[in-house]
Amino acid sequence: MVMSNYNGETVIAEVESLLLGDAHVVRIHLEDGTTGIGQSAFWGYPAAIHAMMEYFRPALIGEDGMRREHIAQLLYRMGPFRGAALSAAVAAVDIALWDIVGKRMGVPVWQLLGGRVRDRVRLHKLIDGMTPETILAECVEAAEMGFTAVKFDPVPSDYFDLTTVALVGQIRDVVGEVRAALPATDLILELHRKFTPAQAIAVGRTVGDFDLAFWEDPIQIDTMTTQVAVAEAVGLPIGLGERFHTVWEFREFLEQGAVHFVRPDVGLAGGISGVRKIAVLAEAHHSALSLHNCLGPLLTAATLHVDVAIPNFSSQDYTLLDEGLTDFTTGGPVRDGGFLLLPEAPGLGIELVEDPQPQQLVARRIHEVPIRGDGSPAYSV
Repeated sequence: MVMSNYNGETVIAEVESLLLGDAHVVRIHLEDGTTGIGQSAFWGYPAAIHAMMEYFRPALIGEDGMRREHIAQLLYRMGPFRGAALSAAVAAVDIALWDIVGKRMGVPVWQLLGGRVRDRVRLHKLIDGMTPETILAECVEAAEMGFTAVKFDPVPSDYFDLTTVALVGQIRDVVGEVRAALPATDLILELHRKFTPAQAIAVGRTVGDFDLAFWEDPIQIDTMTTQVAVAEAVGLPIGLGERFHTVWEFREFLEQGAVHFVRPDVGLAGGISGVRKIAVLAEAHHSALSLHNCLGPLLTAATLHVDVAIPNFSSQDYTLLDEGLTDFTTGGPVRDGGFLLLPEAPGLGIELVEDPQPQQLVARRIHEVPIRGDGSPAYSV
């Protein structure tokens, strides 16, 4: 394959695909010895991305590793099949290539994205508690740590067998207790696509009394028209997009006015290159980016560089679990209270440890669908 390059130094020599538990990481090597790392966020089926890299590897080797957009287009269009798995695999490669370019130029990736537009990056802490007591305690603790925003799931574990009035009442009580304890903290409701449209409207009209920053993913993402209908019926700021994987999906939702907080994941929606395009679309529609991120410090680092360089950023998902994964990466983002500091190291500013260990980045058992009392799957509508 004959490609333009800088005297051969930037040609891709090797591509490693590392399946580490439910973490999938790509490491790319140039002829000059520069390496870059990236990670996919297709966490339900990481082995699928690992297998897909076997198709990508021969297409990548021999390419000029500085040509990020060219390579992204090449990989996305090399076969007649598309979908989230493909976009996630492209994302991992794209992130690794941005890491490489930053290292070769001796600057952090955010410098390559137009430079910084902020001095630090605001976080909203992901709350792990699943009972009213633990949710409240963790939200209060987060505020005491310096976080100015929290995101939690107020839905009871038996939601699928509750009457609408009981469901609405329990959620209202949880959100009300958190708001009473934290009158000056931004609250974001993570609903994990659990509701039917009718339930979502009933819940949304109730929690609107608590001055939410936004609510997120109240229903399944199968159709745009239903999402728009729910958003219009409730009237609350809504966040969508963590499962979207192309710029075109985001364009359609933005054009319908159906999303106020755009939620791409840099490891799913085409990498740093893809999310930058989504950010520009959102800016044109006066929508903010609140980036999805829950899969460890490598993707946190990649997301951070985008946050630093876009004007329409609001806040980023953050879990304290990142800070304990010392058997996975070294370096990486530094937190100061409820903010991340600007990285100054070349590239992403994070590296895999010498012998990275398998990770369990998603604690819950994702392939077990809850079953209603009548025997039907709970996520159906």
